[in-house]
Amino acid sequence: MSRTRSTWNADLSAAVSGPGGALEWLIEPVIALGSSTGGPSGLYVAGAVYGTARIPGVRPTMVPRSVNVGPSSVSPVSWRANEGSWSFRIADRDRATLAQAFRRGSWYRLRVGLDGMAVAAYSPVALGRVAGVTESATGEITVTMWGPGASLGSRPDTISVRSSIHPTITATTVSGGAYTAGDAAINLASVSDVAGRTGGYLMLYVEPTAGTPFYIRGTGITASTVDGLDAAGSFGTTAASAPNGSSVTPIWYDEGNPWSLLLRILTSTGQGANGGNDTLPDRWGYGLPVDVIDFPGIEGHGRELFSPSSGLFSLRLGVLSPPENPGAWLVSWMSRIGAWLCTREGSITLRAAQDITSRGSIDRHTGIVITDADIIPGRSTVEWFAGDQPTEYLRARVLSASGSTQSSAAATAGTLPNRGSVVEYDLSAVLWDNETATRSDVVGRLAPWVKAVGETVQITCRGMGMARRCPGDVVDIRSSDLRGRLARTVVGYGAGIPAMITAVAPNWSQGTTQLRAIVLPADRNDEWS
Repeated sequence: MSRTRSTWNADLSAAVSGPGGALEWLIEPVIALGSSTGGPSGLYVAGAVYGTARIPGVRPTMVPRSVNVGPSSVSPVSWRANEGSWSFRIADRDRATLAQAFRRGSWYRLRVGLDGMAVAAYSPVALGRVAGVTESATGEITVTMWGPGASLGSRPDTISVRSSIHPTITATTVSGGAYTAGDAAINLASVSDVAGRTGGYLMLYVEPTAGTPFYIRGTGITASTVDGLDAAGSFGTTAASAPNGSSVTPIWYDEGNPWSLLLRILTSTGQGANGGNDTLPDRWGYGLPVDVIDFPGIEGHGRELFSPSSGLFSLRLGVLSPPENPGAWLVSWMSRIGAWLCTREGSITLRAAQDITSRGSIDRHTGIVITDADIIPGRSTVEWFAGDQPTEYLRARVLSASGSTQSSAAATAGTLPNRGSVVEYDLSAVLWDNETATRSDVVGRLAPWVKAVGETVQITCRGMGMARRCPGDVVDIRSSDLRGRLARTVVGYGAGIPAMITAVAPNWSQGTTQLRAIVLPADRNDEWS
């Protein structure tokens, strides 16, 4: 059971844990769009940093107390995350600089600090992409930002023709000798668009002049030959003979554990210079700067939560055509393993569903206990039947590539409506390895959320310390004022009850943070208090 580390400055953490303290703000560019020739495809990191404090190198024209950070949440069962927009105001007469700096699509990060702090000591709060700019009659501008979830709909370089995470690929043909099923190599007319992860595999889509198309996986390129081919086809296809002239299309392909796949997709530039995970070819990843990625959080949650009882949790991802929305493509495979992207302390991180029905089943706990000392009296509720779970189901089922399934034990109804049906998490397109153990791992984490309706605790906490939490964090709630419907909670939360946070709503102007968290029944006996 691990604790989640913080990146916040210690002095700031102490200041925001209470109700008071005058805060100062900075808004700094991460990736800006413009006419600079200093970066690829018109990308560059702008020099202007705006803030509320008079610090060398900062334009002090950001309006104090104008920061508004929207709520972030995740929906149980579907495991779709939502990050609210955030905004701030600037009063600056240099319109030319403003128009250049806050061009729609530019990425910025919001930082918070205290009076007298050096810029480097300011701590990150939010991250996102400029969605809109509105000017008032007084000349102030309001900048509205999308959170990272909405911002990943395209690569950061949206002025580029190739704004997806998929390169523009031209099909080639078999040339210089026919390919026969089982061959270790295939000769091509051109290998200019054939690529794969450094140290990984590459994938071809072969369309014989007569016969059924198939995928084939290889390891490298020698002259005009792709070699190291598997004897059998990939993705459930059957390798077949392909004479000269048969069409061959290289495709986007990667494989591995979920957290490594994610880190490569988020950071790869094709240049190999953006950290140790920059191993995908050009235009195969978002190329986000490493300092906006929560590496410890992504790797820590990944290793502890995607951990089958035997073997490895490994997925195979292949994309033949550029996805119209690569962010939606990310969500499509992540949600089916009960995982989602969110923001914590101004960096992109990973969270995943886990079984919280007992302390022994929890793999990753923040170590945080929320008590009455943290909670503002009179502003808390316990929703006996969680509105985030409008119905319960009979069982959860996971489907993998072989067509085999793994299902949880059937549940008896604890509440109505009960659909008496199955929630299926279809991994048949991505789960080709260690299928049995991996299906069992996914079912074990997701079934408790499918088969029973929990109770939702909504609390408002003093200070901004809980603004560092994100949807998916597991905490203990210990309060003498809260009571629920379960056998464990009907007499109160005094003993401390594990709960998973499903929504975080910071209010920086009031110095409070509202949390929603779900407590699941330990079993059916817990249902009947």
